[in-house]
Amino acid sequence: MDENRLITLATRGDGDAFCEIYGKYKDRLYRYAYYRLGDAYMAEDAVSDCILEAYRGIGKLKEPAAFPAWIFRILRRCVSKKLDEMIKQKNVIPFDSANMDEKFSEEEDAIARRLTVMEALGRLGEEDREIVLMATVLGQTSNEIAEITGLAPGSVRSRLSRDLSKLRELIGE
Repeated sequence: MDENRLITLATRGDGDAFCEIYGKYKDRLYRYAYYRLGDAYMAEDAVSDCILEAYRGIGKLKEPAAFPAWIFRILRRCVSKKLDEMIKQKNVIPFDSANMDEKFSEEEDAIARRLTVMEALGRLGEEDREIVLMATVLGQTSNEIAEITGLAPGSVRSRLSRDLSKLRELIGE
């Protein structure tokens, strides 16, 4: 069934239609939350909170075409709440320096690369980091990102270009 039709049915209270829509978006929602939070459990919680809020509020959605921007705005809020919780709880990723001299296995090397990327992303401002993640992880266009963030599409494109250059410099590629 067409996505807009499913969304229309969901706005009218069709739970099965909402579940089908969720199935289409769940992986992208999770990837975004995971990259923003760096923790699988927190990402799952943020997506769960997002889906619950979306399910409760989908009846207020006026235009089915607005669904992608609407759901990602909800997710951004949920992720921000989780980040606030992490800061309050002072949750940090533990780093075991005792293994620094050992040769990295393939998995450890992948983790090290991911930490390097996450550290570089952390040097960007929050809005710039979100633009980069929405474009690279979610594959969203500048128009879609503009709709979610409220920025002009041209601003999104220029910021994305500048931020990707900065990331390349920080990572050393």
